[in-house]
Amino acid sequence: MKKTVVISEFDPFTNGHAYLAARAKEEGGLLLAVMSGSYTQRGRVAAFDKFARAEAAVEAGFDAVIELPPPFAAATAERFARGAMALAGKLGAETAVCGAETEDTAILELIAALMLTEPEEVGAQIRAEQKNGVSYPRARAAAVTAYLERHGGPQAARRAQAIFLQPNSMLALEYLKAAAGTGIRVRPVKRVGSAHDGDEDPAFPSAGAIRAALERGEPLPDGAVPPYSREMLARQPFLRHDADDGILLYALRNASESAVRGIADCPREIADRLLAHRMAAVSVDDLVARCVSKTHTAARVRRAVVSLALGHTDETFAVCLAEPCAFLLAAADKSVLAALNGSVVSRGGEFAEAGPCMDAILRADALRACAAGTDALSSYKRRLFAK
Repeated sequence: MKKTVVISEFDPFTNGHAYLAARAKEEGGLLLAVMSGSYTQRGRVAAFDKFARAEAAVEAGFDAVIELPPPFAAATAERFARGAMALAGKLGAETAVCGAETEDTAILELIAALMLTEPEEVGAQIRAEQKNGVSYPRARAAAVTAYLERHGGPQAARRAQAIFLQPNSMLALEYLKAAAGTGIRVRPVKRVGSAHDGDEDPAFPSAGAIRAALERGEPLPDGAVPPYSREMLARQPFLRHDADDGILLYALRNASESAVRGIADCPREIADRLLAHRMAAVSVDDLVARCVSKTHTAARVRRAVVSLALGHTDETFAVCLAEPCAFLLAAADKSVLAALNGSVVSRGGEFAEAGPCMDAILRADALRACAAGTDALSSYKRRLFAK
């Protein structure tokens, strides 16, 4: 049976996500979601319980929701995409659908190919830009744009320049890179409504805007999310982004220097700053503000702090990438399990045999449960099948 995956966080499940699901169903066959669990790509604790978010996705038409393990979910865009594509491959997916600010597949594929092959003149400009203190993402954007202007003309350069200013399109580029050679087709679907983290369209506010409004104590306007998602929000306690601050700071302050320097995908400069400021910082936001630089963003610093608390190292990432665990969070009915040919782990005795990826999932769930002030088991008792 044909399988299509949609890669997202659904924190919470929005009208935009419902639109993406409807577009993805055009592919036919089984529609699967690969979704972040207790921690998200910006290194923040998930605002809502992962099982409840998965149930909302099933209500929207997904046949099953599989968790993207934390070593991928709370990582850079490149590692997030590589993990998602590894999981899509394990599930036997032919197509991966993602939201983006453009459906201009031609320019996305061209840029992704340049990022993969990195011609010498592109690499030389990147290195020159970095020597001047420019971050790698900005240096790469400038180098690729300049290359296209020289070899493809001003119009190609303008199209590329626009892509590098679009956060979802940038993630689509990483999916295209990760899918190269796998046989998985990446299909971008243009976002509708508000921009990334925006709320300018009241019918389609972004998930980030919804979380920000809830942190300010504002009620959700009618129609801001689908009815089934609103029901989920009403049942679930909302977790602020700083709910895990005490746990994260404790883990950092008590970590050895070697453990800090061994954080997954953590540049030396960030490790140095974490070690220098870990005792003085009074919150994770304060710590991040002390550690950011021209070359390292707040999200990258926050991911490093979370990765330390969760025990993520480069070895963890490599092991999980080699054998990703497909943990089933929710499904439409039991027939989905047969269609997935035993490639998923569901709740029960399989945990012991699921390996390092499942261990990483359970650690992240335990940390979030501590932050939420709940037990670590109740969420696992939620219904698995919608019917």
